[in-house]
Amino acid sequence: MITDRGGERFIADIDRRTTVSYKRFGFESNEGNIILDVDSRARGKISVFADGVKIAQAAVTPSDRSKASLSYKVSEKTEQALSIKFSGKGSFDLYSIEFKE
Repeated sequence: MITDRGGERFIADIDRRTTVSYKRFGFESNEGNIILDVDSRARGKISVFADGVKIAQAAVTPSDRSKASLSYKVSEKTEQALSIKFSGKGSFDLYSIEFKE
């Protein structure tokens, strides 16, 4: 659920039933880092997919707001559907996604 707290918008309560999707993302490089700004009450794994293929994964544990860096590789530098899924227990809030290509 997209919510607002203190003037800051974010996706709240992402859990194992949630998929965050972006219809199109244009990759400019075959590899780089995805930096997720999260506030976690979860224990498990965050996975990132491009056109349904897993391109990155990282463990998440309960923590205050912090940034998780995931290395990714894609086979083609094209526009692709991007999705983020969580497997595990609990939930987390997602404040931003940053790409370092």
